[in-house]
Amino acid sequence: MAQDQTKQFLTWLNDQPAVKSKLAGASLDDIAAAGSQHGYNVSVSTLQAIIANHNKPHTAGEQGAIGWS
Repeated sequence: MAQDQTKQFLTWLNDQPAVKSKLAGASLDDIAAAGSQHGYNVSVSTLQAIIANHNKPHTAGEQGAIGWS
């Protein structure tokens, strides 16, 4: 549930340039707090897991599914 809420928040955040610019360079604690302020259940541990998954090497098939190929 928290991961779904965090992903929803990040999707929402991507469409909010003013909020996004305020969070540029912010700590994960600050980003999680901003998520909570906007009604999303966002935790630092979930943000860390999403970042770790994003940074892991992706196979060619995964890259195609994500739209990176």
